[in-house]
Amino acid sequence: MIQGPVVATTLQETIRGRTAPNYRHIAQKLVMAVCDMKSVEDAAKAAYKPWKKDVWECEDIARAALNRLQERAANQGCSFAAGTLRANAPEGTNLLHVYLWCLVEHPAIDGGNIAVFYDPTELRWVVSEALYNVDYTMT
Repeated sequence: MIQGPVVATTLQETIRGRTAPNYRHIAQKLVMAVCDMKSVEDAAKAAYKPWKKDVWECEDIARAALNRLQERAANQGCSFAAGTLRANAPEGTNLLHVYLWCLVEHPAIDGGNIAVFYDPTELRWVVSEALYNVDYTMT
């Protein structure tokens, strides 16, 4: 289990230099567990619906995927260190896009965890370098 402040610090270290001036982290959970990447992929696939403007947009897709992921965690008696973040869209436009983030165990770091990012609209992993102008992260 990981304390909320450790989760926030790990996430913020990963996106350092990629945040907007108005960035904020909204912490809603005090204790969480790391999750595995397959659980993230499975949750996103289970919640997926094609993007449709003003109907089923990226924030809806991300919330639905996160809900599925946290349902899986609840069945294990915990809450995952995961949430949503908003950044500029991958096309490099000024449009905003909502992604999932989560903390996973990193095999090269003894007892350490890293933040990773997933685009549930595209069903693909995203490297942190692709994110910019992140204005919020939320658990």
